[in-house]
Amino acid sequence: MLHGKLAYTSSSVLHVLDLPDGNVTVYQEGGRTAFPSWHPSGQQIASGVSQVTIFNLETHQLVQASREEIVANYPAWHPSGGMLAFDVKMPNDDGFYFQAFEEQVEFSLPLPFPAFQLDWHPNGREIVFVGIVNNNKHIFKLDMSCIQTQDCPQRIQQLTTVGRFNHAPAWSPDGSTIAFEHYLAAENRWVIMLMDADGGNLRRLSDAQGNDHHPTWGPDGWIAFERHTPQGARLFAVRADGTGLQQLTDNPGFEPAWWYPR
Repeated sequence: MLHGKLAYTSSSVLHVLDLPDGNVTVYQEGGRTAFPSWHPSGQQIASGVSQVTIFNLETHQLVQASREEIVANYPAWHPSGGMLAFDVKMPNDDGFYFQAFEEQVEFSLPLPFPAFQLDWHPNGREIVFVGIVNNNKHIFKLDMSCIQTQDCPQRIQQLTTVGRFNHAPAWSPDGSTIAFEHYLAAENRWVIMLMDADGGNLRRLSDAQGNDHHPTWGPDGWIAFERHTPQGARLFAVRADGTGLQQLTDNPGFEPAWWYPR
């Protein structure tokens, strides 16, 4: 049995699937939703469509986290729950922005190229993200201690080198593996790939049944993702060894995010 909850969007509305019983709750109060990210407590979900908002599932309160003058997307909660990261586009700067709520501190991350879709290592000290270099999109890794040493651009590590389009990196709960979506030109399809945390041991997870996007890790080695077929977009889950594939939704679902107690 799968455990936890899966947040996803459908018609830009937030949905939450309770995996043990299959019940879906639709939160119309959440506003226009995309790219949901769970707070570790499971009580709040951040999402981003030009502006990043935080929706409280218990009170149904919606607050804006990003400033009006910036375009913000792809929020990602720090594993501690005390910080929210998202990518921003400003007139003279693209990159990542961080809000540390407990310390009431805001800061940006200087990067030498446009970047988006950040994910935190479970230890909260490293990030992976998509960087755009020479019109190619690859997965990069960075130790966030570079903020103190002020040498972040020099410490960026490129993890993928194959293909032109690599998106949506997601770190496994133990930090050993990164899942991401990759455009496989030879088959003209998007597939889910896995690699070790250093970029090695690249292997394919997806079968040849559709176009697969937005992997998200759950407990016990499971990965959920969005699959596009002629019938539309549906959510599926599979073990990281490729076994146990199962369909989770019968209706359209996009951008899944898995929450479970840790």
